[in-house]
Amino acid sequence: MVIDRPASPRSLEAGIGRAEVWVWRDRSGIVATATLDDGLELWTPDDAPDDALRLHRMIVGRAAAGDHLGAAIIDWAAHRTAGLGRHWVRLDVCRSSTGLHAYYLRHGFQHV
Repeated sequence: MVIDRPASPRSLEAGIGRAEVWVWRDRSGIVATATLDDGLELWTPDDAPDDALRLHRMIVGRAAAGDHLGAAIIDWAAHRTAGLGRHWVRLDVCRSSTGLHAYYLRHGFQHV
């Protein structure tokens, strides 16, 4: 699923309240964040929404660039999704973010 709409502060606050927003820290402070949720508003019943979680809003700070933290977050999301009995991690990426599309394709995702 590819969409073109930014996150609102209200939606971020709601995600924090539902324990869907995660942060990663090192000794210097927060180095990354991501949201892992069901994204039900994006899927139809034909998409089997109960069999997937959506990884989106993944941000890795420049100080952690090159540490493969993004790949580790993708792996974490896959394991968390499987641990909840679901089989798919879906992405929510802006249509115009072709570099991000390429990044996820390099990490084993595919367009469907």
